[in-house]
Amino acid sequence: MPDDGWRSIFETERDILRRQLRRWLRDRSRRPSGPDRIEQRAMGERLRAQRRRLRLGPIIGWTLSAVAHVLLGLALLPMIVSERVVEADEDPMIISFLSPSPPLPEPVVAPPVEAPPPPEPLEEETPPVEVESEAPPEETATPETATEEETTSTETPEVESPEERPSDAEAVEGLGPGAHRTGRSALGSRFGERAEALRVYGGGAETEEVVTRGLAWLARHQDADGSWAPHGYSRHCEAGIACNGAGLPEYRTGVTALALLAFLGAGIDHREESPYRRNVAGALAWLTAHQDEDGLYGSRNAQYYYNHGLATFAIAEAALLTKDAHLLESAARGVRFIERGQQRGGGWDYTAARTNRNDLSVTGWQVMALHSATAAGIAVRPETWTQLEKYLGRAVRRDGTAVYADRGTAVGRGGISIAAVGLLSRLYVGWSPRSAETSRTAAREVSCGKDP
Repeated sequence: MPDDGWRSIFETERDILRRQLRRWLRDRSRRPSGPDRIEQRAMGERLRAQRRRLRLGPIIGWTLSAVAHVLLGLALLPMIVSERVVEADEDPMIISFLSPSPPLPEPVVAPPVEAPPPPEPLEEETPPVEVESEAPPEETATPETATEEETTSTETPEVESPEERPSDAEAVEGLGPGAHRTGRSALGSRFGERAEALRVYGGGAETEEVVTRGLAWLARHQDADGSWAPHGYSRHCEAGIACNGAGLPEYRTGVTALALLAFLGAGIDHREESPYRRNVAGALAWLTAHQDEDGLYGSRNAQYYYNHGLATFAIAEAALLTKDAHLLESAARGVRFIERGQQRGGGWDYTAARTNRNDLSVTGWQVMALHSATAAGIAVRPETWTQLEKYLGRAVRRDGTAVYADRGTAVGRGGISIAAVGLLSRLYVGWSPRSAETSRTAAREVSCGKDP
């Protein structure tokens, strides 16, 4: 601002103050008092402060202007690019404050690389069979009823052309640590190692005779539709020999699966010619025909996971022995139903209802089914195994004892039978058969003459 402007402002303020001072003096002359003298001194101080501000005004303005110009210059300084002249044989160097760039590295010439020798051919490995979980069923499922009049079906399962039978070395192996990840069957060795197993574990001609007679009894008591009736099998008994011990009709699916497992455990399937081939084929046809669209085998009775676990176990074992595509698809659907029914605690209850009840007896059959399905190449969700291991860690104690259920029916009940289920389940999820806990549990099982 020009000096004339500041002078004009100063003179205007001075005239105003003079008029206020004259008015104050006039009023004071009229009413002289002590407070008036104090106010007069305060007014004088205000006048002197106003004069100082008017004198400092131009100085402050020039100072602010200078500071603003300095800051603007500093902001524009990095935009200045300076160069220096260098001699012809020197590389020019450009200094830039806007975008400094690192020096370019010298090019590196890679040495010539010799071509590697061709790799040796590797033996081909057969990948595990992957089965789609949502594949549609090939046959229309027929619901199971609880009466003796069951749907009759004597047709054998529709299967694809027979594949090569596994060799003795590739046959089902016995149980071992982490067995559900090794592709081993829950039934144990049934082919090349059978004679050795009989010798090691005390078998022989007498035990084989018992097996032969047992299979003959099962074959005689099988219904024409391929199933076994737990409540009416005595009608197949020979004349003069009455069988006792009738069961409940709602467990026809589970009893049929158990009888089928006896034949599969002896190495008998529906493809290889044998005296019981048609019995096995009829049982497989009946079970797969009684699988519904959700994958459940049998009817939805009060405790259907017993039936379903046993049936999935049997179908998975048959698929493992024969590599039958139809059986693999059916077993995979059964596995999906098992996965969906797992309780939050990691175990299974009688049904898929979210009861938060974990039943070790029911769980044991689901574990055997999942174990055989994995051996057959059917994928099981990792979280299913993880939750199961956590539950078994709670259900089986360090001393080998186990509890039947954690709530509801049979809560807290123990015994050597349920302890055996817990031991086998933990072996299937990775427990070492040589661990101290396994040895203690096995010794305790052997030492008990009867279930306490």
